[in-house]
Amino acid sequence: MILSSSGRRKKRISSFISSFEVLYQNLSGSGFNGIEEDEVYVKETLSEIAYSSYFNFNMSRRSLLNIPRDQYNALIGLSKNEDIIITCPDKGSGIVILNKADYIKKMEEIVNDTTKFKVCQEQDLFRISRKIERKVRTTLLNLLKKPGHVTDDEYKRLYPNGSHIGVLYGLPKVHKTNVPTATLR
Repeated sequence: MILSSSGRRKKRISSFISSFEVLYQNLSGSGFNGIEEDEVYVKETLSEIAYSSYFNFNMSRRSLLNIPRDQYNALIGLSKNEDIIITCPDKGSGIVILNKADYIKKMEEIVNDTTKFKVCQEQDLFRISRKIERKVRTTLLNLLKKPGHVTDDEYKRLYPNGSHIGVLYGLPKVHKTNVPTATLR
C-alpha cells in the first residue's frame, strides 16, 4: 500500500497522538481515587499537550519562513557547518551568522567577569535548585503567609515547585560596532 503525503501525515499524527492515549490509559489505570474532576483535567491537559506539541514541533519549518526556498536551503546547508552559529539578533528580526570560536570567546569573557558571575562550588544543579526553592518558600512563609498578607490560595500560587536551572546564551547586538553579545538567562 502506497500512502500519499497527506496519508503519511495522518498516519504520523495518529501514531503521535496514540502514544498520549496510552499514557492516559496507564495513568487512569493507577486511578484518580474516584475524582472525576481530576480525570477530566488530566485527559484535557494531555490532549492539549499532544496537539500543541505535534503542531509546534512537527510542522514543516519552510511554511513558517518568509524567505525563498533557495535561501532556506542555503541556511539548512550552513547549519551543518560546525564552525559557525546561526542565531537571531537581540533586537528586531533577521538571521545572524557568527564564527563559533569568536562567539565562545565572547561568552567566556562575559562569564569570567566576577562582578556579574561567581563560581558555584556545588556541582549538583538539582540540589542547587531545591536549595533556592526552600529559601524562597521559607521567605514566602515568614514574610507573607504567617503575618496574613496573602491567603492560602495566593501562597500556593506563589509557592515554587519544579524549577529549572537557567541556560545562558548570547544574542549579537548587530546595531552596535564590534557586534557585542547580550547575555540572556
